[in-house]
Amino acid sequence: MKVGERQQHGASVISTAIGITKNIVGSGIVSMPQVMLFASIIPSLLMTFGMCYLSAFSFYLIGRLCYENECASFQDLWKKSFKGTKYEHRSWIVSIFLIGMTFTGLTSYSVLFGDFGGYLIKTNNPKFAEYLSSHVSLENAMIILAYIPLQLLILPESINALRYFNFLGIAAIIYFTIYITATGSCYLGGDTCMPPKVSDTIGSFSEHIWVFRYAWLGPFSTLSSTFMAHYNAPRFIQEMANKNNFKKATNIGFCGALLPTVLVMIMGFFATRNFMADNLKISGNIVKLFGHQDAEGKNTYLMICAALYFANVILSYPLVFISLRDSVLKQFFTEYTFKTRLLVSEILFLSLLGIAMLPLPVDDVIRWKGCLFAPFILFILPSIFYFRLPKKESVFEDRLSAFFFFFGWFVCITGLIFCFLQVFEVSLFP
Repeated sequence: MKVGERQQHGASVISTAIGITKNIVGSGIVSMPQVMLFASIIPSLLMTFGMCYLSAFSFYLIGRLCYENECASFQDLWKKSFKGTKYEHRSWIVSIFLIGMTFTGLTSYSVLFGDFGGYLIKTNNPKFAEYLSSHVSLENAMIILAYIPLQLLILPESINALRYFNFLGIAAIIYFTIYITATGSCYLGGDTCMPPKVSDTIGSFSEHIWVFRYAWLGPFSTLSSTFMAHYNAPRFIQEMANKNNFKKATNIGFCGALLPTVLVMIMGFFATRNFMADNLKISGNIVKLFGHQDAEGKNTYLMICAALYFANVILSYPLVFISLRDSVLKQFFTEYTFKTRLLVSEILFLSLLGIAMLPLPVDDVIRWKGCLFAPFILFILPSIFYFRLPKKESVFEDRLSAFFFFFGWFVCITGLIFCFLQVFEVSLFP
């Protein structure tokens, strides 16, 4: 199809932008207040805006390279990039990162099923929660229940088939953002708005303006995981009606994700601050932190927030699952039938359910995902593809793509250092 030519069918700019926003705003946003706790106020804001811009450009770059080189996936980009070399048939390297990224992303979603669902059942029906807990942990019980409707939602082959669910997910994100912002504003109104134990530990703003510490290593991996929808970039541009509008859809989508992300980070942190640090083991999920018995506890608005975001994660799960399934199918099958697709779907689905039953904090899953897999998909691989494929002459793009390669390794290394410091229980706040 020539540039400027329009297809008769396909997704519009707005529907694509909404899909991108919803694909980005998943599990990562619940950990954003923790990013500000680790990096302090000014550095965390600079990191967040910078990562959003870089991620948006690399997302657009991936889609554009796919379009210009008639590729439908990362694997196709790899094969064309290394055509005629001994690396041409080693696209499994790309598949490792794609499968790892989507698998850990779905694991973090599953952990949230337990976090949100467990809170809802415990606060609304304590007797039923006690009954469930007598057979299996409450969180695991809710994960199992969440997987029942997901069994149907993972069946479609196309992301576009799920586009109408995006509006429900966006509504949940809006309410979630409003709730965190309103609660944070109320807490900032004075001690009378705060629960006593939060007020006693809240501390002052001055100690969090700009503080350099080991915890600065953590936000890079969290943010790389947060602004991640790149595994779907080839599919998003492929399903657009007018592919020349892909950059516009990308900009709208990432700006739409940036606003709630920044609001939740700022207001969630301002509301809790040192109380969050004192409860670091649960503060990776801001809703779970507000649900703490010493904070909001049982609160009608919080329960609505948890319920809607629970629904949002349910509706986001299929988008990521389809990408995981496609990566596995493209790696192991040249051609596959409908039955093969269903069989692979079930194997992956049950494997994820088993992993999700382990006691994994969501912020830890997000960070490991953000240092092991996200930097390669976000920055390193797009940089390699850009310089090996035919391209338009652009000094700015050349320099930014070169920067991507080194920045990706920086994110990987700093994230790994932080994760291992946590494993060995090194103090993050000396």
